[in-house]
Amino acid sequence: MRVKIALAEKGVQYLYLEEEHLLQKSKSPLLLKVNPVHQKVPVLIHKNIGTAQSDSGDQPQRTFLHTCRCCSKL
Repeated sequence: MRVKIALAEKGVQYLYLEEEHLLQKSKSPLLLKVNPVHQKVPVLIHKNIGTAQSDSGDQPQRTFLHTCRCCSKL
């Protein structure tokens, strides 16, 4: 939810895809491509690179917000 709020505040256009992997035995090819190690959601994809949620405090959030600022200036 925080990601959606940050994107809206920055005016960044994005495509939201729902992954229903909990109900399926296999994961989608897109998820396996962008997050091959952990194979978990949520994943933010920017320039074909996936950034997954992490347990390392707020570093991913700061990195994400920096990315949003850079993208919104384009």
